[in-house]
Amino acid sequence: MLPNIKRFANRNFNVQVANKKPIPVKITGNDEIPVKITGNDEIPVKITGNDEIPVKITGNDELPALLKQVIAELKSNRKELSAIRTATSGRYMDEVAEVYSHQVLPFKKSLEMLAESDASLARFGDGEFRLMLRSEFNLSFQINSKELQYQLRDIFETQSSDLLIGFPLLFRDAHWSNVYAELWPSLKPLISPQQRFINAHITRPRVFQTLGQQAVDLWRNVWDQKDAVIVTGKGSRFDLIPELFDNLGRVDFVHSTPMNAFADLERVVAETQKKNPDLVIISLGPAGTILAKLLSEQGIRALDIGHLSSSYLHVMQGHARPERTPAVRRAQ
Repeated sequence: MLPNIKRFANRNFNVQVANKKPIPVKITGNDEIPVKITGNDEIPVKITGNDEIPVKITGNDELPALLKQVIAELKSNRKELSAIRTATSGRYMDEVAEVYSHQVLPFKKSLEMLAESDASLARFGDGEFRLMLRSEFNLSFQINSKELQYQLRDIFETQSSDLLIGFPLLFRDAHWSNVYAELWPSLKPLISPQQRFINAHITRPRVFQTLGQQAVDLWRNVWDQKDAVIVTGKGSRFDLIPELFDNLGRVDFVHSTPMNAFADLERVVAETQKKNPDLVIISLGPAGTILAKLLSEQGIRALDIGHLSSSYLHVMQGHARPERTPAVRRAQ
């Protein structure tokens, strides 16, 4: 058994350990292997193409020496992969960092600019970047199209005091290193040296982790006593939570479709115009990025705030991260 485990430990795979819960073990080139820790039971770990390997877990769920050795090998493997990722994406990440340091406002200044101006906000994240630059890329709730790509690119290159563009916070983790290694050669030519961005992550958990209650106060200043229309998908996870929104004036809703909202934007713009709000607050995925510009062109201030409510609840009240919250609520 030991030679088999050592051989597989030298391959690239990820293990998530969770007491008494299923552990997905993914081995490169093979299927995911569910493993369940239950008291003193033996656990058959089936490796595709090989024999089952019984692993004994003690009553207190302490890992046996052999499994500890495997985990040590995995940690070493992770360090090696991290070094490879840094070496291969380092040049791109340095170029992103250069743009970020000179052209993207920090959290507090981004929120102050929103509070002190009447500008609209359209945000970009990895999903918008991939939709814009990869015609074959689709999201589970938004199919791609040439028209969607064209409009996202037009917005990203906008340089207007009436429409602020949100650029993502600089992360050097595995996810964002992969994003920029894939997209930066195509994204970089679209960024003018004169263009200025605000920080797109003012709507994400990191802003509350960084600024705490100050982030809440700054956001509330943006819409204090404003009559607002909320645009979101029907049945979406968006919540008009009082901690952020109870200082709004009159509130009305326009619901779009929960899937492929981009195709519904013409109707949404028309319905929103009829309500003549001071402000439109949007939580509508990549379609929300485009809607912010369409409304801004009609003289209606629109803020694409995405997961703001879920981000607040995650950081300040310990709820699940936005991505772990169902995009569409189950029918009651």
